[in-house]
Amino acid sequence: MAGKLYLCATPIGNLKDITLRVLETLAAVDYIVAEDTRRTKKLLTHFDIKKRTISFHDANELKALPKIIADLRAGKTIAQVSDAGLPGIADPGHRLVKACIAAGIPYEVLPGPSALLTAAVLSGLPTDDIRFLGYFPRKAGARRRLLAELVEARSTLVFYEAPHRLIATLADIDAVFGDRQIFIGRELTKQFEEHLRGSAVELLAELKEREIKGELVIIVNGQREPTIPLSPEELTEEIGFEIAAGKSRSDAIKNVANRHNLSKRFVYDLAHHPHT
Repeated sequence: MAGKLYLCATPIGNLKDITLRVLETLAAVDYIVAEDTRRTKKLLTHFDIKKRTISFHDANELKALPKIIADLRAGKTIAQVSDAGLPGIADPGHRLVKACIAAGIPYEVLPGPSALLTAAVLSGLPTDDIRFLGYFPRKAGARRRLLAELVEARSTLVFYEAPHRLIATLADIDAVFGDRQIFIGRELTKQFEEHLRGSAVELLAELKEREIKGELVIIVNGQREPTIPLSPEELTEEIGFEIAAGKSRSDAIKNVANRHNLSKRFVYDLAHHPHT
């Protein structure tokens, strides 16, 4: 009789986000398949779970996958975890699922933390049409080609990115997309969680002198017709309130644009040319 695979979501930062169901499953299975066994053992130690772990990642997939499937066929129960979040999202988990489907082995997803969904909700950008594209390509040419393919996309675009490539990636987004609203979620659910909003140019100005650390989710507004939340007169009034509070006109327009998920240029033009 075949065993069963459990895909277990693990915290993306705050360990309290793990579910009771995942903890029960990790403690009950025969062994755990992990992207990085060192990280997983820290998680298990924190919750006093003593369980054997084996590694399964891009570099050892061809060797590890047949053994995992053979153990499942033999009746073993196995949990799979990624380094953080839900297995199968931007990690080798989806290949194990495909192998289970092909072999007729039952599997179950235990939902929980997800960086892409957490960031999408935090962003304030439209979530009725989200397109997740994983990590940006590492090379600038490939990155720009991908962005060029997406420039007319209506969907809210969600990416992961490494901190050492963030500045180059923002420069490419600016070159291809221009003045588009962007949200960056850094170190989500962790002690130093940070939310950054603005156009690529504004974010570059804010970040270029900083040392950027931690895990990043970048969300880019899709190419949609702006839904104007207020009339031109109301937007102008909001800008006036910002200026009265001590903001420069440029900062006032930026704040109003960010508040309503509109581009800075759009708010400027609407406020100055309300009848065009």
